[in-house]
Amino acid sequence: AEPLYREALEIDVRQLGESHPRTAEVLHNLAQTQHRRGVMAESESLYRRALAAKRRTLGDAHPSVTVNLNNLGAVLMELGRLDEAEALFREALALDRRMFGDQHSFVAASRGNLASTLGLKGQFAEAERHYREGLRVDRALFGPEHGNVAWHLNGLGNIRRHRGDLPGAVKHLREAVETSRRVSGGDHQNTIKYTINLRRARVARGAGDGA
Repeated sequence: AEPLYREALEIDVRQLGESHPRTAEVLHNLAQTQHRRGVMAESESLYRRALAAKRRTLGDAHPSVTVNLNNLGAVLMELGRLDEAEALFREALALDRRMFGDQHSFVAASRGNLASTLGLKGQFAEAERHYREGLRVDRALFGPEHGNVAWHLNGLGNIRRHRGDLPGAVKHLREAVETSRRVSGGDHQNTIKYTINLRRARVARGAGDGA
């Protein structure tokens, strides 16, 4: 995909300029590709170019802008630049709430991303609040059997472990694992990740390391 995106980007920049919605989408797609490949510096640069182009052409209050903010924030979080990531996730959440209200999947996703960063920063109380609200919204929208629900449960379980509530952590993480298994299968990367987190919580509780 990368060579095709690069070719498309070269053509679009030449014919349309960088401040064009189609160019911005190609920039964003190439940024995602590089993020998946672990080419973080280029991914950050491409996301920033895409975000600037989208803001010029679409304004701030547009779903494509908040998706870009969240993806750029994810890169910065992986790079350990947590304050910068937090600022982007807060901006995305504020814009999503302004556009959609609180009962929307975009809002729940932005809450989860912000909660992830806050958890890494040790701000567990606020992180837990965002995970719980995101979980409530996604359950209402999608029902209990959904990957987004499992994601929030996993995050909430990890926060409860860090806050010393090991029974609560095991409860939420077990539900995350079981939900992910039903939705995505036992071999899915998220199911495996949640299972590892559950085992950590079980070991910390002294209940062995079996899932």
